[in-house]
Amino acid sequence: MRIIGYIYMLALGALFSDHCQAQPSTRDKLIVESLLRLDDVMVTGNEKLESAVNRYLKAVKGTPKYFEVIDKLKYEGSAADLLAIAVKSPLDSDSVKAAELLLEFDREQLLIAKLHVSDTAIVNAAIQSLARTTHAKTFAILKPLVTNVKLTRQVRAAAVSGVGKNLQGQRYLLKLLETKQIPNELQFAAGNALFASPDKSVREQAATLIKLPETAGKTTLPPVPVLAAKSGDEDIGKTLFVNKATCAKCHKVKGEGKEVGPDLSEIGSKLSKSAMYVAILDPSAGISHNYETYSIVTVSGNILTGVLVSQSDDEVIIKTAEAVTTSVAQDDIDELIKTGVSLMPSDLQKFLSEDDLVNLVEYLTTLKKQ
Repeated sequence: MRIIGYIYMLALGALFSDHCQAQPSTRDKLIVESLLRLDDVMVTGNEKLESAVNRYLKAVKGTPKYFEVIDKLKYEGSAADLLAIAVKSPLDSDSVKAAELLLEFDREQLLIAKLHVSDTAIVNAAIQSLARTTHAKTFAILKPLVTNVKLTRQVRAAAVSGVGKNLQGQRYLLKLLETKQIPNELQFAAGNALFASPDKSVREQAATLIKLPETAGKTTLPPVPVLAAKSGDEDIGKTLFVNKATCAKCHKVKGEGKEVGPDLSEIGSKLSKSAMYVAILDPSAGISHNYETYSIVTVSGNILTGVLVSQSDDEVIIKTAEAVTTSVAQDDIDELIKTGVSLMPSDLQKFLSEDDLVNLVEYLTTLKKQ
C-alpha cells in the first residue's frame, strides 16, 4: 500500500507540474481522484490542493460525488457551502447530508447560529436538517430550544418536531408533558411527533396527555400519521377549497382566489401530506417569513391586523384577512406588533368533517409544478 501511495504522490506532483498538458478541468479531476486514493491526506492548508478541490467541487455540485469528495477528504474548506445547502430546503436529502458533514467536522456552531436568525424559514430549515440526521449531537442542540420561552412559537414548534424524531427525544417530550412544561400552543407539535412513534408505549402515554383536535361533529381527529395514510376525492376537495373550507378567500391557485397567504398553485410539490395536515391544523407553528402577522394600534385606539406588505418612514401598509390593503401613516401609529399568530384560522377543522379534511388535502396534493 505504501508503494501505491508513493505512486499517487508522484502522479500528483506531475499533475501540478508546468509541463502537464491536461486541460484544467481534467487536471482537477485527476488530482481529486488521486487524493481519494490516498490515506490521511491533508487538503486544508495546502493552497494548490485546496484550489484544485474547490474547482472540482464546483463542477460536481448537485451530484453524489460532491458529498463523497468532501466526506472522504474531510475537507472543511467546504463548510460555508455545506451550510447554504443545509438551510436551503429541509425536504431535500442533500440538506441532511450537508448538516451531517458539518456535525462531523465539529462545525455545528454554524448551524446553531442559523437557529437564531429572524427569518423563520431558515430557522425551520436548519432545525429540520439537523433533526433528520442520525448524529448524536442533534438532540443536545435542539433540546434547549424546546423550553426556551424567549424564542418564538414557530421556532419552538419546529424544535419540538425535531426533537421528537427519535425515541430519546420522544421520551423527553413525554416528561415535559407530564410536568406541564409544554404550553398549549406547542401540544399539537408534540402530539404530532409522539403519535408517529414506532414505540407503542410512547403512543399510548401520549394519548393520556394530549387532546387531539375535534371536527365539526365533535369527533376527535386521528393523529396526523393516520390521516396522511388516507386517500380522498380530489374533486370534492377542490369544491371544499373554494366554498366550505374558505381557502380561496386567502390563497390563490393558478390565478384564482385572493392573495393574502402564500400561492398554493405548487403546494403539492413542496409539502408532504403530513406537512399539509400540520399546516392546516396548527397554522401558527410554521408561518412563512413573508406572511407574518402584525397588529397596528393607532393613536385613536383602533386595531388593524394583517400581513405586513411594506414599511417606510412615512407609512405602514398591511393586508387584512379579507385581502383589503390598508395604509396607516407612521404619525398615526401608537404600536406596531408582530403577533406570532397566523391569519389562517387555527380551528378550521371545526367547520369540516374528517372526510372533508381528507378530501381537501387530497386536492392540495394534486397542485404540483408543471
